Amino acid sequence: MLKRLLNGLSAKVLIVDDIKENRLIVKFSLKKGGKYQFYEASNGKEGVDIAIKELPHIILMDAIMPVMDGFEAIKILRENPITKRIPIIMISSLDNKDDKVKILLSGSSDFISKPFDPTELIIRVNSLLTLYIQFLVKKQELQESYTIINKLHAYDVTQQQIAKEKIEVAIVNDMNEKEAKILYIPHDILSGDYYSLYKRKDGSKFIYLIDGQGHGISPALTVFSISSTINSLIHKVKDLQELIELLFPAIKNFLGEIEQLSYTIIMINPDAKSISYASGGMYPFLIKTANHIKKIKVNNLPFMNFSTTPTIKTIDVEGWESLAVYSDGLVEYESHELIQITPEFLIESPSLISGFLDTINSSKIEDDVTLLYIQRGE
Repeated sequence: MLKRLLNGLSAKVLIVDDIKENRLIVKFSLKKGGKYQFYEASNGKEGVDIAIKELPHIILMDAIMPVMDGFEAIKILRENPITKRIPIIMISSLDNKDDKVKILLSGSSDFISKPFDPTELIIRVNSLLTLYIQFLVKKQELQESYTIINKLHAYDVTQQQIAKEKIEVAIVNDMNEKEAKILYIPHDILSGDYYSLYKRKDGSKFIYLIDGQGHGISPALTVFSISSTINSLIHKVKDLQELIELLFPAIKNFLGEIEQLSYTIIMINPDAKSISYASGGMYPFLIKTANHIKKIKVNNLPFMNFSTTPTIKTIDVEGWESLAVYSDGLVEYESHELIQITPEFLIESPSLISGFLDTINSSKIEDDVTLLYIQRGE
């Protein structure tokens, strides 16, 4: 097995002993058992230096030597990340009980007493060599696998970045900074949240926020397809009812068998005195007046490919100042730093929305986060 693992190469053996004749005996004995490339050192310090430079496959270490003994040399080698796994056999004439315990605790892989039997030496060396070279082969295979995985990951990230740029180009925002503030933070590269804000020729305003199930490639494709459909219809329909009747049958083509879509779709009528909406699976959107903040609850279930066309509700909102629509990522977080940052807080203090971006980016939020703040205007 060792020959097959080495694939024609020689195992590198480092012999560390202060007596040259001992080193020659070890070399002569091992040559009978295989093909090796030998390195020699006359003390522990030389042995450590050669081991770090040459990275032998096995080290045969004497215990008692000048300059640095085998025990100190093994300690240094075991503390070095590049040499700590190299098998080390300590060869020593030390034979009393305390010495043997010290050798066993030294970090050596095995121990052979002097004088040794050449056959025993060959068997023990080849056994440790086989295990170590198997380890090196597996390590190399893992490194090659990691390289492939890293390349695939880099490719995946690059492709997702390209997809993100293409998908987000389709987001429409016809409103200026005084009319609308937007907080949009994908949890991953691609978001399952999607939104747009339109101004129509008749003076009405149309806002939607849709939240696909999960985050990543699949929901991003779903919400992008839906938003493209909305974009093709929004300036052709006379009101929200017509849009809903055309949109939702088409959405079924984009949803998987168990996939669901949460949504809030709002039409602010031209006189800004009433709002028509359809909402399902979302938290209540907020409408702020001079005196209070009103929560507008959802009026439909989340949409699935077997759901019926959602119902629309129209409410009078004369005197409203602003509204806020948000996805569940804004409220379903565990960060104690953000515990006071609620949609109600942000609609009361819209100037903080932009600054909130850095705060939320540094927190551990496990979902896409979107908030649309709309000012009524004149």
